[in-house]
Amino acid sequence: MAGVPGAARSLTLSTLARVLHLRFSHVSLTPHLTPEDLVGKEISEFNQQTKETVRRVVRGPVFAGLVLADEIDNAARKTQSALLHLMRTSQVTVTAVQPSMASQRR
Repeated sequence: MAGVPGAARSLTLSTLARVLHLRFSHVSLTPHLTPEDLVGKEISEFNQQTKETVRRVVRGPVFAGLVLADEIDNAARKTQSALLHLMRTSQVTVTAVQPSMASQRR
């Protein structure tokens, strides 16, 4: 969607997502935003009781059913490339894990 500022794009898309029972995400693309900020990252947590390190993936905002990416021309080239790759392939790789992008419902 393109248009002048204040054209209610966020409201329109969030309402559409709610009607379709999809998760909505709004990302403002800025020059300092990294691909990791969009797709997510792997986090290692140390459990004091079990003395084990547990690794888990924290999903980024692109794992919503409907994503509004604002100001894509302001993002760094690497971030633009990651977003365009996701749009083309519908796949995301976070470290060695490839979480499913299918059916991102609530």
